[in-house]
Amino acid sequence: MGRGEGYFHNSNENTPFCDLRGASKVFIVGGEFHLDHPVINQIVFTTKHREGIQVVHLANEPEQRFSKKADQQINIDNYFYFFKAVNHYIIQKELVDQAYISSRTYDYDVYRAEMLKNDYKQIISLSGSNQDAVEEFVKSWLGELNPVIVFQEKYVSANASMALHNLVMLTGKLGKTGSGLIALKETNNAHGIFDMGACHKIGVGAEPILDEELQFQMGKNGVLWICLLPSTAFIRCSPGAG
Repeated sequence: MGRGEGYFHNSNENTPFCDLRGASKVFIVGGEFHLDHPVINQIVFTTKHREGIQVVHLANEPEQRFSKKADQQINIDNYFYFFKAVNHYIIQKELVDQAYISSRTYDYDVYRAEMLKNDYKQIISLSGSNQDAVEEFVKSWLGELNPVIVFQEKYVSANASMALHNLVMLTGKLGKTGSGLIALKETNNAHGIFDMGACHKIGVGAEPILDEELQFQMGKNGVLWICLLPSTAFIRCSPGAG
């Protein structure tokens, strides 16, 4: 809580862990992945050895032990600016999945206009990477039928999390079997506390407490509630700038 909206919504459309077995390439964003998330690490490398897929590590610190396990390492200083540069390039070169955007997203034109106001080379400079690395990543990502990005909140800012979500939406990968995005929370049940009522604006399943369907479902078991549900609240959503 209090770390930015990007963390809250980033796991709403997580690719199921079992879908990792159908991935054609896995991109790991974070640090010592095998130590922080050993079970998911086991699934990734079992798939790697059985299916012959590649594992790419996008690391923001040098000499990480996990990088030695991966097939490729991409060094980055700032994840947010790296993925913002990736998104800028995809939009600028018209590499977006227009059919997906038209049917599954909204306000793309606004996002596109705001993104293209940024200087591409300046964003790359802020990322600590280089133009070749950004464009090679885009080529690698778009060249896969079922790519999956697995990222650790422990190492990724809220803005970077939103930029990653924008990436998979721009390229039509979100919500498809065997591809998309997996957000790994920093601690066990970090998301579950919201289902238990840690935030008065949010109900079970990360749904706004004012959602009519949620209120109906909660009302069916009204005997469990000792107070009336609110009729108004102030809820602000931000699409992010990445």
